[in-house]
Amino acid sequence: MNRRKDTKMRESDRENRLSGRWTGIGFVIVLLGALLALFLLMGGA
Repeated sequence: MNRRKDTKMRESDRENRLSGRWTGIGFVIVLLGALLALFLLMGGA
């Protein structure tokens, strides 16, 4: 019983770490996209 709980916790921890890394990458992509849009607007104006 205790062992199964431990493996389940480890699995959820790994999933959380993966999702955290992906949200970080997504945030960087959004930030770069915003900077690029701002740069294009400045260049256009």
